[in-house]
Amino acid sequence: MRLNKVILFSVISSFVLAIASYFIFSLDVSLGLLLGCIAGCFSMYLLVDKFKNIDLSNYKYIKKSMKSNKMLRYMIYVIAVLFGIVIPSIFHVFAVLVGIIIVKICVYIDAFTNKEM
Repeated sequence: MRLNKVILFSVISSFVLAIASYFIFSLDVSLGLLLGCIAGCFSMYLLVDKFKNIDLSNYKYIKKSMKSNKMLRYMIYVIAVLFGIVIPSIFHVFAVLVGIIIVKICVYIDAFTNKEM
């Protein structure tokens, strides 16, 4: 439940940054930020959804699932960056990378501010 709030916070923060970057820089920077944030949020959703109801007794299955999920998440990141490389007039490459990192920063901020024991 809390990770949904983190994803929502990262989406809102990326929209604010995208709107601000549109007025400061250009449209391709703001669209790159949005694309990166969407890719980051989708990969976080896949991570949480995959391991929500997992059986902890089967170690080999967990290890195999983690490897396949990790590769899928990296492929999502690569596809998002490739969109920035192939279509630089629409998506700025560095803005896509910043958009991906925004989601990770929001997760780290949430982990440090909400310490539950």
